[in-house]
Amino acid sequence: MLIDAEAITDVDVTGQEKLRELIEELNDTGITVGVARLRRDVSDNLERADMLDLFDGGMFLEVDDAVEAFAPSPRDSEDSD
Repeated sequence: MLIDAEAITDVDVTGQEKLRELIEELNDTGITVGVARLRRDVSDNLERADMLDLFDGGMFLEVDDAVEAFAPSPRDSEDSD
């Protein structure tokens, strides 16, 4: 799952708690979570809350970079045949 965070301008303590719960639930079910276009001040806020490691799918400057990273490689497609 990819979160396009461009429109997120702030994450308060309640938002941090809910985001942590959601990402941990997704991770527990095997869903990888990444984030793209996270603003610097929001990133700093999440870093202070020790939350950046939750994005096990990575952090990306642009959505296109994230989509490319999340896309299965041709080798993955061959393995499933």
